[in-house]
This record gives sequence, C-alpha cells and structure tokens, in this order.
Amino acid sequence: MKRDINRILDDVKNSDIIYRKSKIKEIFNSDPDIKDILGQLPPRPLNKYADPANPTEEELEERRKIREYNDKVTHSQIISFLKVNAIQTEVQNFIMFDIADERASYSNELIKHQIITVMILVQEDDMETEYGIDRADLLSYIVKDLLCWSNETGLHYKLESDTPTVTESTYYMRTLKFLVKTTNTNNFRTASLRNSYEQG
Repeated sequence: MKRDINRILDDVKNSDIIYRKSKIKEIFNSDPDIKDILGQLPPRPLNKYADPANPTEEELEERRKIREYNDKVTHSQIISFLKVNAIQTEVQNFIMFDIADERASYSNELIKHQIITVMILVQEDDMETEYGIDRADLLSYIVKDLLCWSNETGLHYKLESDTPTVTESTYYMRTLKFLVKTTNTNNFRTASLRNSYEQG
C-alpha cells in the first residue's frame, strides 16, 4: 500500500464528521424521552420443544423465525447513516442521521458549511402517542430541542428545514436539516496547494 496507513488512521480519528456523528449519537442515545417515544418491541420468548432431544422440523422452523424476529427488534433504532430502502416490516421506528460537507464559505475558504441531516421514520400504524401528538412530530420536537443552537459538539447548530416526506413503504418520514459553520481542516492541510501523495 502506497499510502501511510498511520496517517490515514490519524485522519479518520481526527475527522470532524466522525467526531460529530459520534457525539450526536451519544446525545440521542442518552436522552430517555427519545428512547421512550421511539418505542421498542420486546423480544419473543423462544418456543419449547416437546422433546428437547428430538425437536421436530416445525419446532425448529418456529425457533428460527423467533430468533430472526428478535434479532431485528433488538437492533439499534438510532442509526448514524441514512437508509430508506429495505426497512424491516416489523413495527419499528427510527432516527437516522448523517453529516455532509456542503461547501466552503464564499468569503473564506478556511471555513466550510456542514449539513446535519436527521431523518425520523415512524411506521404508519404507530403514529399515535398517549400525549395526543403524532409520534413523528414529537420526535422532531425532541431532536430540535436537543440540537438547535446546541454547543455539545463545540459548534452551534442552526435549523434550516423540517419537512415531511411520503415514502413508498409504510413509513412516514420527517427530515430535519441543520447548518453548522466550521473550520475547513482539509484546506488547512492543503494550504501548500500540493497533494501530499504526488511525487516530486
């Protein structure tokens, strides 16, 4: 491998996107209201074999289906990447998010604009809550309450948009976008206007 693997590992470790995503996930995971409103289906107890030493094919198939179901419903509902296709069919709700470097500032190339996209997906059969507020709207409120002008990651997040989306699946989605202005570290590293891997 031509590239210095230690340098790559250092770059990844110091990546502002990776750092910010880990902090946002920590914020979401530590909020009890998010966990409460997302809800999580309980796992099913494993079926019992009539003869533990010689289970039937039907009993083995039922056990396989229960394990498969439990594996799905115990996965994290807070995901640090965006995904809509192939969402599982069980009634599960999700918060997904990711970060993009949108562009450098027009007035100062050492400053860049980052967009934090948060997608809230709620199964259409699970929209109602005991509080009389649609689940997606309540989750949207909590996310905004946590992130708007927050300084948890060292920078203030400004809400740019909060829009509903209709998907082709049975999910209802709200998409929130936050803007943050931060140091363009790539431009600091390449201030010499020369790629570090070019020869000569």
